Amino acid sequence: MAAYNAAAFISKAISSVRKQTISAWELIIVDDCSTDSTEEIVRSFAEFDGRIKYLRAQKNGGPGAARNLGFSNAKGEWITVLDSDDQYAPNRLQLLIANAESAQAQIVADNQHCFDEGANRISHRAFDMEAQRFILTASRLVKNDGPPRTFSLGLLKPFILRTFWLKTGVTYPENYRVGEDFIFLFSLIMKGGKAVVIRDAGYIYTLPFGHISRQSSSTSQTDYALETIIKCNDIILAAVISESPTDTELTSLLRKRKKRFVRAKAWQKLQTAFRNRTPSQTAKAISSGHWLPHIFGRAMNKVMVGETLRP
Repeated sequence: MAAYNAAAFISKAISSVRKQTISAWELIIVDDCSTDSTEEIVRSFAEFDGRIKYLRAQKNGGPGAARNLGFSNAKGEWITVLDSDDQYAPNRLQLLIANAESAQAQIVADNQHCFDEGANRISHRAFDMEAQRFILTASRLVKNDGPPRTFSLGLLKPFILRTFWLKTGVTYPENYRVGEDFIFLFSLIMKGGKAVVIRDAGYIYTLPFGHISRQSSSTSQTDYALETIIKCNDIILAAVISESPTDTELTSLLRKRKKRFVRAKAWQKLQTAFRNRTPSQTAKAISSGHWLPHIFGRAMNKVMVGETLRP
């Protein structure tokens, strides 16, 4: 668990792990140089539960660096993450282990419950699935990531066989503080790991903006720096072209993913121009027209409770 100034909400995250239906787990909390009482709270849990370990990073490196430090200190057969502003359902680890064994997969990801902090309850599941599980390919991951979706598969929190992870050498990117979940999962799948997604929702994700309350969360630390995500997509696309030049389907999907983020960026610029009351910038943003497909997609998604995944 990566944590930065998480004193207001980390207790709930830790408690959700302690409530798991299996007892053989280890929780490594990496404090990314918090300036609040995060350390004191974590140490208070660790004092009476030896399964909880506290590590403090030497410098603030962002979520990717903190997760890499946690993973490198893990000893368990399987590894996964929990954001300090989210929670686990009590049976999450048990479900993931059972599905990993039955599917003989190296990577398992579960559906997610979307938690509305303002309403103080789960509003919906992240996505709809008919089958109990499906194989997640790199192409399907890209198809179902990015706007106008309200939940992207790049937000999944994979459960990974540690020996497989060590063999791949894949780590979270440390030079980008947004979009690191997508890059990490995409890279693991490209290394040949069998990945499955299960219908059961065991991860409880705190929405940045509540679908019921229509309020922004005071605890969610989700960040959407679209320009950075676009740059990351370009880097991934270049790597795929270099390493898998014959995979034209995947390169085409990555280009389409970039377009979706470019459209979202155009809509973001238009909103900013309106808020700042700058007529010239507003006119320029409107005339580009890039924002139209994005806002249409967002409008359609507002009437959807759980989104259907593209095959």
